[in-house]
Amino acid sequence: MKEFLLLDIVTPEGMIFSGEVKSVQLPGITGEMGILPGHASLLTGLKDKSGVVEIVDKDGKKQLVLVNDGFLEVTEEKTTILATQAVAIGGDSESAVAKSLQRAKDMLASISSDAANSAAIMARVDEFARQS
Repeated sequence: MKEFLLLDIVTPEGMIFSGEVKSVQLPGITGEMGILPGHASLLTGLKDKSGVVEIVDKDGKKQLVLVNDGFLEVTEEKTTILATQAVAIGGDSESAVAKSLQRAKDMLASISSDAANSAAIMARVDEFARQS
């Protein structure tokens, strides 16, 4: 059995994430889903509102990417998330993390009319940023 899966997160603007990961959890159209190495082939939509993709990289470190709408494709070779918009949360410095948080807030403000959903997402993102 494979130890890692190859994950790509792509938007119309380009590649947001590409690498080998232990797992990925994402907002599927029917609810939260988890993908592990060896997962069966799958093609499905992402939640029609914004949500958080949680990645556990091959070193066991968590990473978050805020996504808005799109599709998930899982094949034997790789897992691909095609999102309308996406913002990777994090960075190598406090200022980079602050910039990514601001981009995430701006993205949420521009796409979401659901205040409760936006607040829940930002609480999760803020908690992750504090732990990073």
